[in-house]
Amino acid sequence: MQELSGRHKTLLRCIVRNYIETATPIGSDQLVKQYRLGYSSATVRNDMMALEETGYLKQPHTSSARIPSDLGYRAYVTSLMRREALSPEERIRIEERIRREQGNLRRLFGEASRILGEISRELGVVLTPWMCNWVFDRLEFVALSDNKVLVVIRAESRQAKTVILEIESELKQEDLDKTAALLNERLNGLRLEEIRNSISERMKEVAGGHPELIRRMVGAAEDLFNFAEPLDVHTSGTQNMLMQPEFANPSMMREVLLLVEERQDLLEALKDVTPSPGISIGRENPTERLQAFSVVKATYSVGKETGSIGVIGPIRMPYRRIVPLVEHMAAIMSTHLGR
Repeated sequence: MQELSGRHKTLLRCIVRNYIETATPIGSDQLVKQYRLGYSSATVRNDMMALEETGYLKQPHTSSARIPSDLGYRAYVTSLMRREALSPEERIRIEERIRREQGNLRRLFGEASRILGEISRELGVVLTPWMCNWVFDRLEFVALSDNKVLVVIRAESRQAKTVILEIESELKQEDLDKTAALLNERLNGLRLEEIRNSISERMKEVAGGHPELIRRMVGAAEDLFNFAEPLDVHTSGTQNMLMQPEFANPSMMREVLLLVEERQDLLEALKDVTPSPGISIGRENPTERLQAFSVVKATYSVGKETGSIGVIGPIRMPYRRIVPLVEHMAAIMSTHLGR
């Protein structure tokens, strides 16, 4: 990234802020008048041409007006942006809404995504924590039919995973309860990753329980106790994205809807948050679909594990307001989930 002069930094900051607020290209005459720059229009016009030549601006059509490029936005968020703090009233409302859901993790994650979507007027996203280091709590078996059983594996902080197993022999709830008690005794207090790596040894020569079910549990342990992927993705604010002028045409509207519905791109967008908070702009994003968007993201902590939150919007999103919002929300979630 080429170093900018002081005047070029001022012009780029003004051009980025104008485009974020209006979604309209700006020319040199309007720029001088609107921001009272103290330079002549000719000087500003030449500077805008220089910024275009160095990749910070681009020309959307044949007029002299310019808009920021991805590189221009990157320079803006890295060194030119002046953050806009949340108001005391917004902080209080966020605190109250998160505290209200503190006893129910699923509702808390959903509420966090709604808060992000409402305040940012973009798409709020919350990924629940990666849990490979969490401690096993207990498992339960529920008979669904003569040869199908629902396995419910619970870890600390009330997180749970469910899987259906098929068994060739007949299943009775009494046998399932005895098998669950046996497994819970053998696996009590272990980390989920430890169970995946050692369950076959721990269940050797075990007496009691349903033998075939135990064999199936040992054989499927790699999947059953694999909580390394986030368990759920909570989103809110799709309608906010669809109101943005960038997404008015049908093809871009379809990209927004696919982004929300298919979820894999959301996982890609938020799984790597280094440093936190992080900002990915346009082509900096890892998948082709995401390159029409920008992502502001941060991590929150739940014990030893981390989850991710973020706001996804058009590349001209109001970063100066969204970065403090995401940062504050991550801190609030870490505080409440750590209690």
